[in-house]
Amino acid sequence: MTKLNKVALVLGTIFTAIATTVASTASWTILGTEEVPNELK
Repeated sequence: MTKLNKVALVLGTIFTAIATTVASTASWTILGTEEVPNELK
């Protein structure tokens, strides 16, 4: 049960990271700005 919880935690963390990246990219796309900071490239 503990092992299952750890796996769920890892998957949750990865999913959150991906979702955050997608949200950031989408926001820049929606804004239609050409000047994207190098950190986001």
